[in-house]
Amino acid sequence: MAEFVGDNYRTVLMNEVEVTASYMNKLFETHPVYVLGYGSLLYSGGWLSRYMKRPPEPQDLIEAELRGYERGPWGLYGYTNFYGVIRNSTKNMNGVLVHIPTLRDWVGLMTTEMIVGLYRFANYRVVDVTDSLFNIRGTLKPDARVHMVCNRPVNREKMLDSWPSAGYYERVWRGVKKERGEYFAEQFLKTGGFQSTQAVRAYMHELWKKRGPKLRKENEIAVPFGLSPKRYRGSN
Repeated sequence: MAEFVGDNYRTVLMNEVEVTASYMNKLFETHPVYVLGYGSLLYSGGWLSRYMKRPPEPQDLIEAELRGYERGPWGLYGYTNFYGVIRNSTKNMNGVLVHIPTLRDWVGLMTTEMIVGLYRFANYRVVDVTDSLFNIRGTLKPDARVHMVCNRPVNREKMLDSWPSAGYYERVWRGVKKERGEYFAEQFLKTGGFQSTQAVRAYMHELWKKRGPKLRKENEIAVPFGLSPKRYRGSN
């Protein structure tokens, strides 16, 4: 399990949490802490193998909605993409809330997310979204704080050079269909969720057609996933 890198933490996102031992210890002493899941944490099976003493059961996941953020394939590990979130004041999305009982559990969970603050070079940053929640379908503990892993806006462009993680999007969709209701599943697909890897490829291809040539000179453009250079040039 990872440990805090140090106390010289520089925040770069709005409402970003200071991921240091001193701040996090004080936070857990004074507030109940929840985490909002929006991808592989949307179903109970996604919480397994997260270094938590007691992974949550299906009944522990509280459905909620979030304003001001957009879900998409922006979580990047190398050249592989997963679900991520970027701030967007015009968008809403849904997710689930889970109470994290101890700081040790929080660190265990965030170790698997590879956040900045536990790793020097990482993809996700933790933000406080307590004041952006609505339609919470359950009761949170008084004076709770809600965290979520988030990405920098630059990942919108970096994502265009990545590949969807094999089988990942299908697993999340199966989990959503199994444990979440029909309304939740519909809203998931309307707010940046996908049913399959193929759907992510199609989404990326449309972005390449609209934005790819604007990002680099033609001879520097990476080829979109699953397309030959000849086919890509012919699609513009």
